Amino acid sequence: MVRPADRLTTLEIRAAEQEKTIEELSDQVAEQWKTIERLRKTIDQLTDRFADIEERAGPRHEATRPPHRRPAPRGDQAAALVSRRVDRRAGG
Repeated sequence: MVRPADRLTTLEIRAAEQEKTIEELSDQVAEQWKTIERLRKTIDQLTDRFADIEERAGPRHEATRPPHRRPAPRGDQAAALVSRRVDRRAGG
């Protein structure tokens, strides 16, 4: 049978270990918040820099595919294109 004094000692040890663990976790959370705040500031600075660069870049141009990257014509479009090429070669 476990004596009450031993039980009390065991509970005190557990409580002390848990208190130490809680303090360690609290310290880790505090460090993580510092890191998060630093990263937020960095993101805000980069966002501002990007906005400044966009403003200085002038009007935006819509990106278009170069002719060699455009999709090939299909069906009737392809037949009409071939027909025009043949007509040009034939001199007509």
